[in-house]
Amino acid sequence: MVRQNRGVAGSENAWTVVVVDDHPRIRRLLVEIVDANPAFRVVGDAAGGARAVELCEELHPDLVLMDVLMAPVNGIEATRLIKERWPSTAVLALTSFAHTEWLVEMLRSGASGYLSKEAPPDELFEAMTAVLGQEDAYAFSPAILSLLGRYLHTSGASRSQRRTSMLEDPLTERELDLVRLLATGRSNREIASRMGVSDSAVKMSLSRITAKLGVRDRLQVAIRCHELGLVQLGLPDADSELS
Repeated sequence: MVRQNRGVAGSENAWTVVVVDDHPRIRRLLVEIVDANPAFRVVGDAAGGARAVELCEELHPDLVLMDVLMAPVNGIEATRLIKERWPSTAVLALTSFAHTEWLVEMLRSGASGYLSKEAPPDELFEAMTAVLGQEDAYAFSPAILSLLGRYLHTSGASRSQRRTSMLEDPLTERELDLVRLLATGRSNREIASRMGVSDSAVKMSLSRITAKLGVRDRLQVAIRCHELGLVQLGLPDADSELS
């Protein structure tokens, strides 16, 4: 459904949102919650992935709140299609079911985060603002982040057998330095400062790295390199040095 602008004050400057959920009551509730915040404006809602893609083609929203389990086109496939055709449209997954496989596949499809449908409005708005207001930002509910951490931890045994030599075009030592900083959550600007290069140089290096790894973005670079045993994910330490 395409929704008309109802004349909310300042709505012309609001971020535009499409809400996708196959449960009518949940979809209606999400629309009401998002529309109650003047920073956002719901321009359309859909009950399935195919219609979500159609709405993105018609409306070019800033953000899609995407259910995961839908038929016949699920949220994973819809996200992949949306990000391939309209890379500037952000997608946040919303689900009641925290399964590792779906989480990883949504991220690989291009989602900028994964939230529980039980998340309070403040958490939802914070996540929406983060992925819309900052390049390469990601947002996760605490429970979802724990699930991702367990997945990465339990994959350690298999990672020990895989190294950069398995890549057709291995990463250079300089590129590995960059990935080590990225894996601790640092922004492009912080990485540039630590490495003594420009922001644009970091972006160019990340483009080369994503191409070598066959992934889409910086989060997937960190996950893939972690899976290969090249880096460990963690929090930034202001006093640490590159190893």
